[in-house]
Amino acid sequence: MLYEINIDNDGDGWPDITYQFRFHTRLTTPNSFLYNTGPIKSLSDPTWNSKQFYSVTRADRRGNQLLGRNLACPPCNVGILSTPNYEQNLGRKAVHQLAGGRKVFAGQRAEQFYVDLGSIFDLANLRPFQEANLSARWPG
Repeated sequence: MLYEINIDNDGDGWPDITYQFRFHTRLTTPNSFLYNTGPIKSLSDPTWNSKQFYSVTRADRRGNQLLGRNLACPPCNVGILSTPNYEQNLGRKAVHQLAGGRKVFAGQRAEQFYVDLGSIFDLANLRPFQEANLSARWPG
């Protein structure tokens, strides 16, 4: 799987620098459907079945430069039983130092952003206003 971040430094609409992230998954127990079989306490924990790794390449007009390979992603923050002490044991350990003082991280983070997609895609019928919208749009 390839993800790219394009950076346009001169405003012409074309990327001057591209960071390419290539991901691959390694299964600890290929015949299991379980994400983990016990608490995941480290990035190499054998109880974590579906580990993801990635490489980072910087591309510009001069060529491509591999910045890192086989960098570990943290597991999904499933909860306190599966991923105890997530930030210290897993999240911080998945921040990788690269050449040139760069740092990279690929994984989920706790965000304070929430969207109620169900109501947004229901003709923007936001839940606090559903009754009012229903009677105003389609009376009777």
